[in-house]
Amino acid sequence: MKYAALEWRDGQPYSPEYDDIYYSKAGGCSESEYVFIKQNNLQERWAYAEQFIVAETGFGTGLNFILTLKSWVETASKDACLHYIGIEKHPVSPDDIRRLAELFPDLSSYFEELLSIYPLPVEGVHTRTLLDGRVY
Repeated sequence: MKYAALEWRDGQPYSPEYDDIYYSKAGGCSESEYVFIKQNNLQERWAYAEQFIVAETGFGTGLNFILTLKSWVETASKDACLHYIGIEKHPVSPDDIRRLAELFPDLSSYFEELLSIYPLPVEGVHTRTLLDGRVY
């Protein structure tokens, strides 16, 4: 397994292998919040949950994960546990995630948390724990 061969076009991540953008140039965060969090009613669904599972095919740059993590911290019970399952054939490199994090400085602590446990590009299941056990 190898890292995705990202190109950066006008400051945005792009996959030449799939001839596709990772998110809209108009705003990755607003797109992710609308499509991933709001359209799935995540905040409402986990408001009273003790545990909640999110599964995402195509982890990509991790932006959905980062915004879900932020929203979880802000709205879920402090005792609740989020299980986040991300499936990715071509993981983005830590260097590219760092570059992405520069675009969203208000999310830097969440990117740092992700990068501190980011797995090597080895096939298989990688279980990680974040935020003192609140997220798996």
